Amino acid sequence: MKLKLTILLLFVVFGLHAQKELQPYTFSLSEKEKTETIMIYASAESINSITFTLKNEKNETLKTKKDNSEEVDITFKVFPFTENSFRTHLVEAINSIEEKDEANKEYNIFKTTLAPLKQTEEDDKASADDDSKEQLASLLSNRKKTVQRVRNIFQFFDALAITAFQYDTEPVAGILKYEQSVIIRKNNINGIDTKDYFKKVTKHVTNLIIKAKDSKENFLQNLNQEGTTKNYLDGDPFLAFLTNKIEVKADDNDYIYKRYYSKNLENEINCLKNQFPESEKLTEIIQLRAKLNLSTLDKCHEAPYPNTSSETTSSESTTSGTNKSNTTTTETIEDTYLSKLFDYYQSLKRINTSSKTKSIFEIHVSNKLKEWYATYKFGEFMKGELANNYFKEKYRKNLCEKIESAYSKLIDDSNKKIANLKKETSKYEKTKDSLTQQLLLNDVDIKNALVSKNQNLIDSYLTPKQTKLQELLVENKTNITNGEATVKEMGSRIKAYEISRIKFADKAKGFQNDINFLIAQRSNQIVDIPFWKFDVENIEIDFNDGFIEHITVTGKAVHPEIDKIAILNSIKAKHEVFYTDVNLDDAFKGFYQEPYIKDIFKDTMKKEYKFDNEFPIGFSSKTDFADLKGYTLYAFEGFEKVFSLPLNNVISLYIQRHQNDRLDFSPKDQVLTLPLDDPDKNHQVELKKEKSSKILNAKIFTDFNGLKESEPNGLVQIEIEKQIPLWTKRMPLGLGRSSNYGFANYAVFNLTWAKLNEEDRELQVKKAESFVNNESQIDNYITYLDLIRYENVSVGVDLNIVSFDFPLIKTRLELNGGVHYGRVKVVDDIPVADEQNPETTTRLFEKDVNMIRLYPDVILRIRPEERFGGYLRFRPFRTIVPDNEEFFSVYSAEDFLENPNRSEALKDQRWLQRYEFGAFYTPSADSDNKFFFRYRYTNTSKWETNGYSEIQLGYQIYLKF
Repeated sequence: MKLKLTILLLFVVFGLHAQKELQPYTFSLSEKEKTETIMIYASAESINSITFTLKNEKNETLKTKKDNSEEVDITFKVFPFTENSFRTHLVEAINSIEEKDEANKEYNIFKTTLAPLKQTEEDDKASADDDSKEQLASLLSNRKKTVQRVRNIFQFFDALAITAFQYDTEPVAGILKYEQSVIIRKNNINGIDTKDYFKKVTKHVTNLIIKAKDSKENFLQNLNQEGTTKNYLDGDPFLAFLTNKIEVKADDNDYIYKRYYSKNLENEINCLKNQFPESEKLTEIIQLRAKLNLSTLDKCHEAPYPNTSSETTSSESTTSGTNKSNTTTTETIEDTYLSKLFDYYQSLKRINTSSKTKSIFEIHVSNKLKEWYATYKFGEFMKGELANNYFKEKYRKNLCEKIESAYSKLIDDSNKKIANLKKETSKYEKTKDSLTQQLLLNDVDIKNALVSKNQNLIDSYLTPKQTKLQELLVENKTNITNGEATVKEMGSRIKAYEISRIKFADKAKGFQNDINFLIAQRSNQIVDIPFWKFDVENIEIDFNDGFIEHITVTGKAVHPEIDKIAILNSIKAKHEVFYTDVNLDDAFKGFYQEPYIKDIFKDTMKKEYKFDNEFPIGFSSKTDFADLKGYTLYAFEGFEKVFSLPLNNVISLYIQRHQNDRLDFSPKDQVLTLPLDDPDKNHQVELKKEKSSKILNAKIFTDFNGLKESEPNGLVQIEIEKQIPLWTKRMPLGLGRSSNYGFANYAVFNLTWAKLNEEDRELQVKKAESFVNNESQIDNYITYLDLIRYENVSVGVDLNIVSFDFPLIKTRLELNGGVHYGRVKVVDDIPVADEQNPETTTRLFEKDVNMIRLYPDVILRIRPEERFGGYLRFRPFRTIVPDNEEFFSVYSAEDFLENPNRSEALKDQRWLQRYEFGAFYTPSADSDNKFFFRYRYTNTSKWETNGYSEIQLGYQIYLKF
């Protein structure tokens, strides 16, 4: 009772201190042109405790009558403030309004409209006729409409209360930035998983350097010994690559080369111009053919490249560092990759003498090996002049296609000119016929004039006309002859153009065949390109308890990602012609479109892949965010990891937001789907912490055994828990795919109130008779088991020690350690013989006893999905009770009673043990409603006959203050 009064007092005090007036709500209903209005006023003591007052339009408080006919204001308090509770109170309050005029029911519309809320759906069914489905449907429809009306009022005041107390704020946890165009990597090397491969090579290289014992001579000797590698690394070409000399970059002779190239191109153009009489018409073709001649060495004018010691441009020039695997070690081993690692190890030992030196070195070796492996693979890609030859042949093919296109244009233009000439010739033919006809007519006129002896007509008109017609006819015939000659000449030229066009079309096909053969011969190097471009279409992240529990990235593999810089360096070192005069970006795009390349990667390019994490990833502390680059997502085909995707390629950055006393930067539990609607294309999203109203939750349990008056389990128990992430790290366990483990992942702080019954339960001490020096005495005692059973309140903390997660079988095994402090009210009541009142008792003492429990905790959690799950728990615990003068605390009542030497029985400190099975159910993952079932059995080692059980049903609520 004291506890209840204390809790009630706390709520009252906090309520008075925090009382806030809220905006009133105007509730109006209309029927048959009549409107009724009730003003609902509210004052909030807290987010979860609101007092309402009903008033009329004149701001007069509505009244109701109590049993003694006394009028009182209609005021009601809703705590906890839930929709169901508010609806019940509001309906009761409105129905209790005292009508001033019985003849004219002032608030009859309200009472009639809200009437469906006073009965259940079963009542509706009973009210409706068995044959009237329409009537039942109408009743249910009215109920839904009325529920929605009251829900609107509830949501109105709920929003105001939240605003008034600024309670349900969601602080910003941080800004997450993500990428949608990423690079993925093939995940097997020589048939070995990439991770395992680098682990083995790292171990071998590390041991090789450490065994040298700081002597470079020993190190060099070990490198040259045969059989020093493990079986899985024997003959590994990558190790051979690491022992090759690192070559220096070629001298930059670009300026000198370009100068000679420009001069040679000028000479070649002049030479070709001399070969083409109409060179002014073929300028584009001459320039293209000049470039083609230089690239194929098919020159009409020889102009050798510079060949001096300082201006080397031959194919024997030093290649770039990306083609190192083709070189021979002609100098000392000092410049090898492994030698660099040896030097780094020596410098690391001088700087850091701790035991972590080897670990730091192994991390450095692993990172360097991955970097150098990419260099090695790109070197393999260019082995045999693949890069140079491909781009060279591609350049020549493009030139031939451009020349072919230029000839096609000339042919088209010529054909158009021929068509125009033929059209003009046709006009001349018609004109010639017309002139001939006119001459014939003129001759007839002359003959007629001669007959008529009209010489004057002939001399003055007919003869000049005849002369003019003859001149025009001669000119016209000349135009026809010239046109026909031009058409014939252009026809011959078109044939020559067509021959040249076919010639260069065939050359283009030949260069394409060379490209196809080149790709076919180098398919092994091409297919091993380790990196691929990947377009991300969807990212889904499940944040849970300070971890990224799951992350899934889906998208399509676009094409292999080739090291363009390495290829450019290789081309540049060779000083090839096409380096000066080619758009390499277009050439790279063309490479992915090659038919043979598409055929090699037909099962990969444009294929959709799904990347997942193998185990939860810490997302709580600053170190977690820095460590994101160390995690990898994988795309699986069956049990094989096909591609790997570094997590930091997707989550490029997480910028946590700082607040005073904030050390946990994880966002609230949620499933985040990216990309969001992102018009600015900034690829970032703001993540927030949990609402303040959901920081604390309580589980209210009712115990069926507690319903029995003889059972002291407690009718109602309240448990308040808060889980806090600690060391949010998970590591692969190696027992099946995705299995993982972690240490000290969380701590759970909890408070339990029990025995909240109508009458407080008290632990009555037990009596035992003993004999000391043959004199009888009474010993008071209580057992540890009864102390646990009668415990009223306890607080404690459980610390996760280690947990093992097996997602494939949907279980997690956790080992925790905890300590609890509890209080029990212990009394000693003695009946007093009294004839008038035989039930009279005398209380000798009443004492609150402290108790501490220490225990390990083994939990097997079954996690099939978000709506339901269960667990099994075993908790042995050691009970520590301070010495009390009024009674003894014993482990076993039987041993205490049967042992004549009770001091021996008091030394028995065996552990109690608790077995527990629990389950939960929530109708919706987005709902706050969660129901629990729990069965617990607490006992001593004699568990068959000595223990007690609890059968409990529970419900979770969030605590709002």
